[in-house]
Amino acid sequence: MLVLMIAMMQQWREVFAQRRTMVRAISQALVSLCLRGRHTIASAFVAQRPAPDQDWSADYKLHARSEWEAQDLFKPVLREALKFCPAHLLPLAVDDTRVGKTGKKIASAFWGRDPLSPPFHLNLKYGIRYLHAALLLPLHAFAVGARALSVYFEEVTPLPKPGKQATEEQLKEWRAAQKRQNLSTAAVAMIKRLRQTVDELGGQTKTLAQPLSG
Repeated sequence: MLVLMIAMMQQWREVFAQRRTMVRAISQALVSLCLRGRHTIASAFVAQRPAPDQDWSADYKLHARSEWEAQDLFKPVLREALKFCPAHLLPLAVDDTRVGKTGKKIASAFWGRDPLSPPFHLNLKYGIRYLHAALLLPLHAFAVGARALSVYFEEVTPLPKPGKQATEEQLKEWRAAQKRQNLSTAAVAMIKRLRQTVDELGGQTKTLAQPLSG
């Protein structure tokens, strides 16, 4: 399994401008799977047992300065998954999820409904909201159940509401912006991007479909 993961990650070469950047990204991804506790860039760097005088600024620059698209990292997964989808339908499971946070200075973190709340009691959770899509592999031909592979993961932060001192004009602009930038419009943009990616990978005849929940 590890060999397969590394082989797929090596296809990230088309995502990054330099090979050394790709190697650093693969290293961070693999180390993060083995971390206990907080999964931070610093924790991933320390876990690799670097030399005492080794500079770790490059690990941060990978996320702050390097020009690459996070969604492109899913292309190798989608490319391999298409081989297991001979039919014309590509079943997708789509939903939003929330990653819990504790820092009060994270600009995109906010209080919202906890999706794991029991039906009889609404709980709130502080964190960052993401839009997630997974391809459901129809592996019934191999006598096993379907397997979900993530093919899209993007932060979707709601627009902050103006403060109490906001004018009526500012509130009007905020309501109009809400209609343009919300979870539904982000989901539509996600489907369009997935449609384009599937076409680029040779799946022009495939139809993206979302199974009905029982």
